[in-house]
Amino acid sequence: MYVDKCLVVHVPIKYRQAMLANLCDLRQTTGRKSYLFEQPILICYSIINMVNYIQEGVDDLKGLIIKKPWIDMILDGTKIWEIRGTSCNIRGRIALIESGTGEIKGTVILANSFPLTEEAFKSECIKHRIPQESGITYKKPYVWEMHTPTRYAKPVPYKHPQGAVIWVNLSEHE
Repeated sequence: MYVDKCLVVHVPIKYRQAMLANLCDLRQTTGRKSYLFEQPILICYSIINMVNYIQEGVDDLKGLIIKKPWIDMILDGTKIWEIRGTSCNIRGRIALIESGTGEIKGTVILANSFPLTEEAFKSECIKHRIPQESGITYKKPYVWEMHTPTRYAKPVPYKHPQGAVIWVNLSEHE
């Protein structure tokens, strides 16, 4: 499939080495340029990444695991601050995974991360949606600021790797 003059190819991860070796052999044995090699090629090792590249121009996607009801609020655009116990250096479009379902529900842009003060927690409850009486359970809380949510019409299944609690590297999944 061509997207923006780039050939987008899905190759299951188990065939990565063989496919790359065959492309190199083909390029060396033909001795001439072929149309295939005159075009940029994006090799997607997962259907998830291929769909995201075609729809949003993202070919390496990380997935953030979030529990209900918070994931629905983020995807509805009513919760723009996710409160976590650590800062986050990741920026850009990320996938949102509903905890315990094995499904990616949508994407959002992770724009910023900064320490959360007690004053901001109290005055900006409309952004984080945590009830005042619940308080903050983290010793040093951080805001992960999100915007531009996109809810998938049909959730995308994925294989959950053992031990993943916060992030899943979706580029490594079929």
